[in-house]
Amino acid sequence: MSDVERFAPLVEAVFSGHPSHGVPEIPVQIADRSVGVTNPIAAVALRVLDMLDGRFRLADVAALLGYEVVAKRFELTSDDASRLIDLLSAANARWGLDCDDQHAVGFEPLGRYTLLDALDRLTTAAVSGVRGPDLVAGQIAALRGVGFDDLPLLAHGALFVEQLRNSHRLLCASQSPLVWLKQFETAIRGLVAVDDDSIQFWIAIERAIGQLVDDMTSVDLDIDESNIDPVEMASLVASQLELVAGYPRFNSGRVTVSSLTALRGIPHKIVCVLGLDRESAPSGFANPDDLSGLEPCVGDRDAASEYRAQILDAVLAAQDHLIIASNGFSITNGAVISPSSVLAEFTDTLTSLTDGKFKEMVHPRQAWSEESFAESRTFLGHPWSHDKMAAEAAMARRDQRAPTTLTSVLQHHVVGLIEFADVRRAVSNPLKLFAERRLRLRTPSVDNSEISSDIAFGLGPLERYSLRDQLLASAIAGVDPSAWQPYVEASGDLPPFTYGKTAFDLEVAGVDDIVAAIKADGLSVPAVWRDVHIDHVADSSGARVRGAVSGVIDDVIVETRSSSQVVEVVLERIVDLAALTIVDPTVEWRCVIYAPQSSNGVRRIELQLRDHLVAQSIFELSADLCIRAMSEPIPWFPRVGVALARQQRSAAASEWNGSNNSPGLRSRGWNTAFFDMSFDDLERNVDLGAPVREVLMPLIAAVTINDSADTLTNLFGDDQ
Repeated sequence: MSDVERFAPLVEAVFSGHPSHGVPEIPVQIADRSVGVTNPIAAVALRVLDMLDGRFRLADVAALLGYEVVAKRFELTSDDASRLIDLLSAANARWGLDCDDQHAVGFEPLGRYTLLDALDRLTTAAVSGVRGPDLVAGQIAALRGVGFDDLPLLAHGALFVEQLRNSHRLLCASQSPLVWLKQFETAIRGLVAVDDDSIQFWIAIERAIGQLVDDMTSVDLDIDESNIDPVEMASLVASQLELVAGYPRFNSGRVTVSSLTALRGIPHKIVCVLGLDRESAPSGFANPDDLSGLEPCVGDRDAASEYRAQILDAVLAAQDHLIIASNGFSITNGAVISPSSVLAEFTDTLTSLTDGKFKEMVHPRQAWSEESFAESRTFLGHPWSHDKMAAEAAMARRDQRAPTTLTSVLQHHVVGLIEFADVRRAVSNPLKLFAERRLRLRTPSVDNSEISSDIAFGLGPLERYSLRDQLLASAIAGVDPSAWQPYVEASGDLPPFTYGKTAFDLEVAGVDDIVAAIKADGLSVPAVWRDVHIDHVADSSGARVRGAVSGVIDDVIVETRSSSQVVEVVLERIVDLAALTIVDPTVEWRCVIYAPQSSNGVRRIELQLRDHLVAQSIFELSADLCIRAMSEPIPWFPRVGVALARQQRSAAASEWNGSNNSPGLRSRGWNTAFFDMSFDDLERNVDLGAPVREVLMPLIAAVTINDSADTLTNLFGDDQ
């Protein structure tokens, strides 16, 4: 292998197999990687040395806890370590162990964003039960969602942070080289578990440190007396751990992966050379900064000649079989890629020596390709692939038709009892209903694998929505939104300094506008809600629908929204009006929705059924759509549908495709799983007009709408 580090992750992933699915695990070892890569304790040491700047970024701390030797030292499982990092991130830990680290970079301690600040919030929440807006001890904003059961985990996390601080202090002390190296061993030993499983890794660390001491002694460096900058010592140790090569360990009975250099002169029954591509071959042009390369002299090393010699050594080391793999086709467009000069020369030579019997074999990119199991592609009497699960997939594909965009319709789900919440969801998000109720899949979540270590100086769209939603719920319950300011400032949910106050005042103003609009309609705040029970049998399907309509005050459904997107909630509330009318047709039920305008102000939408007689038809339509959504993925996207109903195709395309600043519906929830395509392709593959005619038009036509934004009023004109 020409580049061990490039292929190492792939080797480890592929050779580990999947025994439960018929893919056996193949013992493998990577021969000559550096100690810093193969030794987990050395990897921890390198990570700790990178933290000498004192920033202690959360991403670095998470990586440190990800090492098994560190987690075991503090009695944490991998799940415990992940949970701890999630809690610290939720508590707005960003960088620094405590306020001293903030002071060290030149600004006054903020009382938040450090690891200890986050641990204080988490521990206080676990023992006090306070969730805001009050502060504990006048300064700690307890985090919601933390229970008493999390205390042991937090205790182990506190021990880890304390040990990390002690190790950092040892490594930052200016000492003589010999004393510093001893403190280095103490610092690392305090962070890792050295037991029977890892003792050999610790011995390798001691050996590397001993070699470094010998090297410094050989150049007459006074390692006992003279003090050296700890940063320079850290650089020396890091270089030693990164450059010291591991042991080849050939003839161990495992598949050995190594570089071409380590393979020289060692025979093997089977030799496989991977990555013999143009990129791996040395360039014929010298580095402009390499003066010796610009004017080569007799006796200078020739990288191209050495590369050919290494390939020749690998070829001669093969006793029974030689396999050479190179990339022959572009992964993007399938175009043929010409081989490297070394490979071309080698194949030409083999062809002439074997009288043309030497043949190239094109390896299929997909593991389930039938070519991998064809009789013409056997190797040593066995199929080219050893993957039993891939073989089953190849056989199954023989009887499959060409892949289609949409999932096939499942057998109709026999429904006797339907939850009313599912009936409401069917008109707003039938894909979610199909995936979660019928397929029993979990809602795809946003990828949060990248841990933020930065202190934000502004609120993003999601953070603004979350803050506004929290303040609005509090205001409706009768709590002054301004009372939350000390809490959100102490929690770190707001940006520091004046940036946070400006953002908070803006959201409070928006919430105050919504509350004022509610009071202007004669409704009281704090609101006294009630739920109206629903229990009705749909005539067409015979299914019984049970549940409740929430948010009812007297004869009005009150809905407050933190987002300006209200189409989905309008459709759901129309179904609520139909259900309430069936329960009590003597009441003139109304629904009023309050939401922020895209600009300033409040958007007010009032809904009321045109006639009590349409209630049953709306209920039947929604229940039937719910049953259908249990059997197939229905391409119904309300915002796209409203834009199409208004004959605004460009707006519909924008809603679906999104932009750089605002992701479209295509990338949200289950839409990606079932309809991951551009709007143009979506129009070609599905009938977007069908749900507009079958769902949107009947629902909107059944109610009178007074929309202050005039978006939904007379959506289909006056003739309904």
